[in-house]
Amino acid sequence: WGNIDWVKNAMRAVVGLIDDPAGARQVPLVLDLTRGHAVLFGASGWGKTAFMRTLIVSLAATHSPDEFHAHVLDLGGRNLDVLKALPNVGTIIMPDESGYEERVQQLLRELNDEIDQRKLLFNEASVQTLSEYNSSGITPPKPAILVVIDNFAEFIETFAGNAAKEGDENNILERFIGLARQSKPYGLHFVISASRMNVLPNKLFSLFPERLTLRL
Repeated sequence: WGNIDWVKNAMRAVVGLIDDPAGARQVPLVLDLTRGHAVLFGASGWGKTAFMRTLIVSLAATHSPDEFHAHVLDLGGRNLDVLKALPNVGTIIMPDESGYEERVQQLLRELNDEIDQRKLLFNEASVQTLSEYNSSGITPPKPAILVVIDNFAEFIETFAGNAAKEGDENNILERFIGLARQSKPYGLHFVISASRMNVLPNKLFSLFPERLTLRL
């Protein structure tokens, strides 16, 4: 690893190739997470999990563990567990393990605390984004954080009704939406997968401007 250029290269992942028949060439398909959270749509067996693996490995290849952290909710069938070998990957949570719901709640609490801390640090440094903060020479720099949720329908099924009303601080889905709404400037990015667009509530769909569809 070299020192990542936080303005030009950070959190840009090469996830595939684009065919350019007119130019008789292929060029990299780059997912730029600095533009917003991303959602990947595709039916079962169409390669969503493979895409998630490619995304995380691509970022881990270009960002050191001090520059990039990943947390994974592997809700699609234990196909992302192999990523735990990467030094950039911290939490891997699966729905069939003991304490699944408690681990998700703990992760969201930690992420929320990290955002609150970064708000104070960025305010003191008179910057607005992670790239500005890390480019200013302040040490230690703060890593970008990626949270991947493979099979968001499982997340919705488990957590959508876990509180009596919307706005309840114990409603995990509401807390997730709150994080997604405010986190991008502070270097916290979400990438989720779903089989259909209607899996996402309308207020969440609008928070994921980077939308990709897999087709066979």
